[in-house]
Amino acid sequence: MWIQVRSMDGKKSIQLDGLSKLTKIEEIREKLVEEFDAPVERQRLFYSGKMLVDGHTLYDYNVALNGLIQIMVRPVQTETISESLPTEQSETEPSPDEKVETEPPKEEEQLDSTYKMGDIVDCRDETMGAWFEARLLKITRATKKVEQSEDDKMTENMTDNNIEDTNKVNGVSVDAEKSEKNVKNCPFYSEEDDGFVYHAVFDGYEDEDAVELPVRHIRPRARHKLSLNDIAINDRIMVNYNYDEPDTRGYWYDAIVTGKRNTRTIKEVTATVYIGKDLVPFQDCKIIFVDELFKIEEVGSQLNVNRPVDGILSPAKREFSDFPPSS
Repeated sequence: MWIQVRSMDGKKSIQLDGLSKLTKIEEIREKLVEEFDAPVERQRLFYSGKMLVDGHTLYDYNVALNGLIQIMVRPVQTETISESLPTEQSETEPSPDEKVETEPPKEEEQLDSTYKMGDIVDCRDETMGAWFEARLLKITRATKKVEQSEDDKMTENMTDNNIEDTNKVNGVSVDAEKSEKNVKNCPFYSEEDDGFVYHAVFDGYEDEDAVELPVRHIRPRARHKLSLNDIAINDRIMVNYNYDEPDTRGYWYDAIVTGKRNTRTIKEVTATVYIGKDLVPFQDCKIIFVDELFKIEEVGSQLNVNRPVDGILSPAKREFSDFPPSS
């Protein structure tokens, strides 16, 4: 069998041949190293909204013939001090006191942070605008205002040479001049900065390095399902939507309810879904999974691995696609 692999920005797409349903994810990664100039440890692979994890096969994730896997390549982390610096301390070389700031923060330094170590959260991927389940491993004070996460920087690098191509969602162009206006007018946009950097690890990717994020890309893990009786027009909720294939499972996005039908035989929800780096509003999206509508949790309601609530250590996992069969 064969599958398609495409970069998140849509600039590169290749076909992988000679595969089978039993091909493992780690084997796929190896085949993508040269094609996408991406070492396996920097790759994130997605299919139908679910991050693919080593140890499983294409069959486990129901990857179909000619199915499309998306690849996100994490940026290389650069050293803050060059090895070529002279041995004598220069004006630009950090002093011993400044170097102390890179040490793990003391507990009292985190008392005024919005979130705490061990919090169970959702983190927004700036490239996609989608929310992924994660946990906070560490919190440090920002030496200056955090303007970009690692994924933000990656996205900026991708858009430097061709902003028009990357300002597209599902083939629909977003006028570059309107891009910034779209983001700031989005009801889910925030410029909040609490002066901390949050080091988060995504569920299923615990072996990877933590991603550094500002507070505006973090919120308490969504865990309360809403029934059709619970929602009303103009409510802000989180939904599962696939803009490439609207009839299949996709990623988790912010949305505003624009319509619903709740009868004995008809259960329907339509919404404006905010997608992509610029949080482009997609109107009149039919939400397929009407029994998986989630409340957007308020800050302070998050669970923590060290402080269970009512005996709950972690909320149930949200589905991105069909789970692999149990072994």
